Amino acid sequence: MAPQVLRLDWFYLHVYPLIQMWSPGAVWALLIGISGVIIIAPWSPPAKELRPAVVDLENCNGCKRCVDDCPFGAVEMVPRTDGTSYAQQASVNSDLCVSCGLCVGACPTATPFRSRSALIPGIDLPDRSAADIRQDIVEHAEPVSANPRVLVFGCEDDREAARLRRAGANVITVMCMGHLQPSNFDFVLSRNHADGILLLGCQDGNCNYRLGAEWTEQRIARERDPRLRKRTDTTKIALAWQAPWSDHRDPVAMYEAFRATLRDRLAEGEAVTS
Repeated sequence: MAPQVLRLDWFYLHVYPLIQMWSPGAVWALLIGISGVIIIAPWSPPAKELRPAVVDLENCNGCKRCVDDCPFGAVEMVPRTDGTSYAQQASVNSDLCVSCGLCVGACPTATPFRSRSALIPGIDLPDRSAADIRQDIVEHAEPVSANPRVLVFGCEDDREAARLRRAGANVITVMCMGHLQPSNFDFVLSRNHADGILLLGCQDGNCNYRLGAEWTEQRIARERDPRLRKRTDTTKIALAWQAPWSDHRDPVAMYEAFRATLRDRLAEGEAVTS
């Protein structure tokens, strides 16, 4: 037999199995429906455009951490314009900023412990400010009970976070895990707003904002500024994308497994003190 070349039409190949399982009418209805969605897509309402990060010079000392942590090169240092003794200030390129909040997570002035003045960091997101996150933490605080209280932080529009919320979990959403300044974790635990923290970040390098999970890991491990305070018990912070039970990505199972771990630790602590 002479060798032959079989050229497959990859555009239609995915439809062939449906032809075997469905009626021709059902397949045509599906294809016409998909084509209709594609045709009207350009006229669909645009998604809400988030405003870029803004710099507050009264709280910016030119430390450059926001520049170092921005994955998109949207923040740069420029000569100071307010006449203070600091040499430089941060400046945001609104054309490059995607409003991920990683710069806020890097800013040392974004700490929720600030009480003598308003919580206005050197750089912040107008649509999801550091003050908004602190307010959510305080409002989501649960009364002390026999069952471990877990506060979950999830990324904006994360289906896993939405599923956990429907299951009754205590969930706060942020733009990205890297949006969270590490002092927020200290604030939650030291102020007894929760017994443990579960972070639902992206795994396998699939972060929408490239480095959110990586920067979070390094900050909690105290390898990257701003570092988590040494007084904060890292065993009470679970990174879901690192946990051994995260491969299946069942958020409810992850949540319950972490609660069980906290419950065992609390029981051990009570046994030691009794």
